[in-house]
Amino acid sequence: ARALADRDGFVGRPIEVIENGIDPERYEPAGDRDALRARLGLAASRRYVAAIARFHPVKDHAMLLRAFARVAAERADADLLLVGDGPLRPALEAQVASLGLERRVRFLGVRHDVPDLLAASDVFVLSSVSEAASITLLEAMATGLPVVVTEVGGNPEIVRQGVDGRLTPRGDAEAFSAALTAVLADPAGAREMGRNGAARVREVYRLDRTIARYDALYRALAGADI
Repeated sequence: ARALADRDGFVGRPIEVIENGIDPERYEPAGDRDALRARLGLAASRRYVAAIARFHPVKDHAMLLRAFARVAAERADADLLLVGDGPLRPALEAQVASLGLERRVRFLGVRHDVPDLLAASDVFVLSSVSEAASITLLEAMATGLPVVVTEVGGNPEIVRQGVDGRLTPRGDAEAFSAALTAVLADPAGAREMGRNGAARVREVYRLDRTIARYDALYRALAGADI
């Protein structure tokens, strides 16, 4: 709070942090995963890395593709799913072609079945150079996915290093690929991180908890005794 007051001009009174929240029940995997993958056109035997973000420079898909090229060279069973769209799509498609990854990277566009895509995936990745408190990250964790994300913005507040996933420096394709490779190489550890992340979302990042805390704050500020 003192740093915010000194650096950013906030008034000096106490500052309360209220975490973003989601409805975790919406992201609980249900049903047979092989059947879900078949419905989505995904192979039962592949390992899918999911990235759900608009194609904008702040999300740094270019670094993600460089990192995934290293992963793909080591793991013949891993594919990257890019969900979203944006002005950088032609450049990213060209980068995929230049890296020889046309058969390993799938552009899925804007989707309205994100819970199903997350449930069908093995790892969630977020390669941003800047973030606030990512709702998509919370959704992936609620699904039970291990996550590999850059250590920016709210990511290190949400993700505990080695507990819920892996944090890497922004812009560092080598570190990102190493973290992703490590998660893919350790299925038991990945499942444990996924369970930890899901439990964390249900404990700290529930939408009903967020609403209740806003309600309590507004009542306190208004001096309401109701």
